[in-house]
Amino acid sequence: TFHGLSHLEDASWEALKTFTHSLIAEAVGKLKSTPEGGGNMLDNTLVVVGSEIGPGHSLNQKLIWLTLGGKNLGVRTGQYLRFETPTHHSRVLVSLLNAMGVPDQTFGENPGTGTGPLPGFFV
Repeated sequence: TFHGLSHLEDASWEALKTFTHSLIAEAVGKLKSTPEGGGNMLDNTLVVVGSEIGPGHSLNQKLIWLTLGGKNLGVRTGQYLRFETPTHHSRVLVSLLNAMGVPDQTFGENPGTGTGPLPGFFV
């Protein structure tokens, strides 16, 4: 299973991640090459790639979330955000809500480390 392979972190795991990310890249390429409005479909779409699987199964996993596109949704594109202090994933989810026009500042019952969208996520 995907979860089982994640514990091995061997060539099988790397091949699976490479395959899934190549499918994402293909879809994003099609969005980017499709004209829409004053730009392309990717400008009006926010693709989110995340995983609940990181090193270990703790709340401090250092998970990587990838967002692609969303320029016309107010997302600041072309950047890498790294937070030295633990940042709860609910802030990623709040950022996604805000990009879709939902003005919430928290997500779920436990907002974790702070509230609101991720600093620097929006223009």
